Amino acid sequence: MPKTVLYARVSTAEQNLDHQKKQAEAAGFKIDKVISDNGVSGISTKLSDRPQGKRLFDLLQKGDTLVVRWVDRLGRDYRDVSDSIRHFMREGVVIKTVINGMVFDGATKDPIQQAVRDALIAFMAATAEAQAIATREAQR
Repeated sequence: MPKTVLYARVSTAEQNLDHQKKQAEAAGFKIDKVISDNGVSGISTKLSDRPQGKRLFDLLQKGDTLVVRWVDRLGRDYRDVSDSIRHFMREGVVIKTVINGMVFDGATKDPIQQAVRDALIAFMAATAEAQAIATREAQR
């Protein structure tokens, strides 16, 4: 039976895992399972190398939905985020964001829809990395 899994990640003490779940539920998502990493950097640690992030690769199956608040919860490294999203899509997993309701689905066969989807993935992954770099610069 298909399941909906929320992946939440916080890297600082000011952030809150519960907040991400509440936001997803308020947006209408019915969450079956929450997988979360607390205190893990999305910049220096790939999703597949995080304690709970790696569970997603074993847990999610065709027909499942992966919910994230925003793609930056998957990571802040362009290549890692885009590779992870593409991996899940190849496995038949649909990725949905709470903020702005983005949907990334590998099932589409229309080349225009594929191009738009791929451009959005690239843009969002690049934005996540750019924000991380800007934050790191400001902290210095």
